[in-house]
Amino acid sequence: MLGFYRRFKQHGVKFDMILSHGNAIGVYVFDPEGNRLETYWNTGLKAKQPYGEVLDLEQAAADLLLHIQDHVARYGETGFIDPARLGPR
Repeated sequence: MLGFYRRFKQHGVKFDMILSHGNAIGVYVFDPEGNRLETYWNTGLKAKQPYGEVLDLEQAAADLLLHIQDHVARYGETGFIDPARLGPR
C-alpha cells in the first residue's frame, strides 16, 4: 500500500483522503476523469464501523502500524470518526 501511495505521489495523482478504517487503510484518489478510487490494505485488525482516522503515510511504516494498532486497541470496539475528516478536504 505504501508503494501505491509513493507511485501516486510520484505521478501527480490527486489525493482525496487517506484513512485508517481500523480493519484497513484506504488511500482515496481521483483518476484523470475525476472518478474517485480507493486502494486499500487490510490490517488484520477488527474495528467497529464507522471508523475513520486521517493518516499521514509519510511516517515510517513500523511507526504507522504501531499507531494503528494502538488506536484500534483504544477505539476499535466503539468506532471512531476523526474530527479532521469532517472538515474541508
